[in-house]
Amino acid sequence: MKTRYKNNLLAVALIIGASQTSWVSAHDQTGSLLGSVSPGATDIYQVTCSYGGAPNPQPAKFQAQIENQSAGPIMSLQIIKGAKAVNITDGIGGDGFFSPVVFLTPPVGSGSGVYTILVNHTGQASQQYRFIYFCLSSSNNITGTSIVRLQNQ
Repeated sequence: MKTRYKNNLLAVALIIGASQTSWVSAHDQTGSLLGSVSPGATDIYQVTCSYGGAPNPQPAKFQAQIENQSAGPIMSLQIIKGAKAVNITDGIGGDGFFSPVVFLTPPVGSGSGVYTILVNHTGQASQQYRFIYFCLSSSNNITGTSIVRLQNQ
């Protein structure tokens, strides 16, 4: 009886753990900027925010924050959509903390579509990074999201 209970408990724990991991990884991107590239090396991503039908609401804004996982030069993330852009910087690399959250809110009704994400640093060094991103509705519910890396330096 005890073995059956332990096996059931283990199965439930594994299911919960797997479901949490897939949720986080769906909006979590890792990468690196190589030391062989000059200061200003930049990785470029395109994130598409979409209305996925119920229960996914209509996108209205984009949220992100970056973690510089390596000590060294300052690392920044820029979000661009149309004629609007925002920037956020993680000024202390390797401390295990993310930058503050940054939002890009395009004009009302134009939250769907492609957002360009740039990740760059200020010095010539190999650095690891991670950024968390979400497409959000006006009521802060997560909407449809997909990502493609366009440039890897």
